[in-house]
Amino acid sequence: MEVSALESAYRKKFAFYKEPLICEAPSGYLRLCVVIPSYNENLEFTLQSLSECEVTDAREVEVIIVLNHSTNAPEDIRNYHHKQAIELPRKLSNGLVVHPVVAFDLPAKHAGVGLARKIGMDEATFRFGQLEYDGLIVCLDGDCTVSVNYLQSLLTAEEQHYKGLSIYYEHPLNGLDDQHVKAIVNYEIFLRFYAQGLQWAGYPFPFQTVGSSMAARATAYMRVGGMSKRKAGEDFYFLHKLFPQGLFTAWPHCTVYPSARISKRVPFGTGKAMIASKAGEKDYGRLYHPQLFRDLRLWLLDLKEVYTLNSQSWPETVHHFLEQQYWRADLQDLTLRSKTYEQFKRNFYFWLDGFKILRFLHSNPLLIKDVDNCIGCSELLGTKATNPYDLLMELRKREKEARLVIFDTCVCEPSSI
Repeated sequence: MEVSALESAYRKKFAFYKEPLICEAPSGYLRLCVVIPSYNENLEFTLQSLSECEVTDAREVEVIIVLNHSTNAPEDIRNYHHKQAIELPRKLSNGLVVHPVVAFDLPAKHAGVGLARKIGMDEATFRFGQLEYDGLIVCLDGDCTVSVNYLQSLLTAEEQHYKGLSIYYEHPLNGLDDQHVKAIVNYEIFLRFYAQGLQWAGYPFPFQTVGSSMAARATAYMRVGGMSKRKAGEDFYFLHKLFPQGLFTAWPHCTVYPSARISKRVPFGTGKAMIASKAGEKDYGRLYHPQLFRDLRLWLLDLKEVYTLNSQSWPETVHHFLEQQYWRADLQDLTLRSKTYEQFKRNFYFWLDGFKILRFLHSNPLLIKDVDNCIGCSELLGTKATNPYDLLMELRKREKEARLVIFDTCVCEPSSI
């Protein structure tokens, strides 16, 4: 289906706004749209960072900023957004065009980062539909900065026809007090251990799912029904819809620097994690027990036994997970619907999405016996670091050097760990 035809069908069925919000026609050279949801954000540092990016031809990139608030937003937020809509620059010093999009008085039930991101990404599909071009939609947040090669690197990725990217990120550690540094180091170790643990276990979708560092091809975005309207976790759920389409890759060739600030604006994410850590509600210095990843690896390596429902060799944690979540019947249904092992494998990984992986990790008694982050990473990943800071540096290095690509549905390169 042509891009414009797909965009028209998508708009009727899934778009929040049925008509484009940007009046100006897109440049005929447009290949990349950077979408930034913004609720009470200053945006100065983000736009300054984008203006410092190297870009060979600025006509190939647009920045879409979605100024958004709900019907019950405070008056000061409303006034600030109205002021921003007028005063935000329409062009950056390196020639990038900026389109502030007004999404005010959104339904309180749905208003949040998920809906704002969706509105911006939908707008990008409208732009590409006008050009009959299948460009790349990049997600960023209004409190992030980026490496100077960010745009040019992503234009290179766009040329390679990937359907989606998980872009490399690092939380800045400079200028923070010791307690804050400790919290963000532990939180980032927690995220990287989870992703690298899944890679080690042989799970085919072991990618980071961070909303400010992801990208999707316009047609791939539309084919999965677009972004979720969730108030938080929209990135996780969207990417796990995107992964099975194939041609998804980790992109370590540029860097996003998400803010490490404390924030109450979403139910989870970096800001919420910092609050929980500071309040003692969550210790990110403790990790999922390595045995859970070992058991997951045993189960996935023996997938033909899963296909035949020969459960004698399955780890006890897997039995517990299937019984507790009432999913054993689902597994039996998968085998009945799959005429061949290859079809079962494909169906199985559609079923065993990221949500179920998290359920597996959280449903087992072993979770109570979580471990110190240095010990856990040493046991599972063979790291040598003896303190959290050195451990984070090692995990970052591994992630930058790993080549993770899904070439086809449910197929990825072997773990390099």
